[in-house]
Amino acid sequence: MVLSEIDPLFNNFFYYSYTSVFNSVESKRHTEIVFLDFAKAFDSVPHNELLYKLWLTDITGPLWLFFKDYLQNRKHFVEVEGCKSGLLPVKSGVPQGSVLGPLLFLIYVNDIPSLCSFSSVFLIADDAKLIASLNSASENLALQKDLDNLLSWCQSWKLSLNTSKCAYMNVSLSSSTNDNYTIN
Repeated sequence: MVLSEIDPLFNNFFYYSYTSVFNSVESKRHTEIVFLDFAKAFDSVPHNELLYKLWLTDITGPLWLFFKDYLQNRKHFVEVEGCKSGLLPVKSGVPQGSVLGPLLFLIYVNDIPSLCSFSSVFLIADDAKLIASLNSASENLALQKDLDNLLSWCQSWKLSLNTSKCAYMNVSLSSSTNDNYTIN
């Protein structure tokens, strides 16, 4: 598969990430990349908060009512070896395997880049990446502040990070690194 065959959104995610890192290294700056994984992302999005964010993005009127009907009043059950549980309400999550699921999740997290005043933030589906070009200890602190803001956002909007799947990478022409960032 050639790169041009990949979904354009996915392609832009990698292009702008690569360009950001390349430009930083070319200017002899350290580049810190933090890869973030939202825990059970598609299952965790609370419906009422998602509907609120849809409204904030001017999705109102009949279209908002469509999404409300699409998300709310769903029920599910579990079947194991022919034994079924009773029907239970689904109070959070976006339908997986649907075209709308990733879109709704992106709408839900779309305000994350505005939290990060120092880092560049790249979002695609349930993945996020923070990239920061650094020269000094104060800039390392600025990246940590962006991470702290993101964690505060997660608490406010009822999502959590799967810290075992989050990672940090330093890209630099020198051997000096700072891997003292925290996300818990």
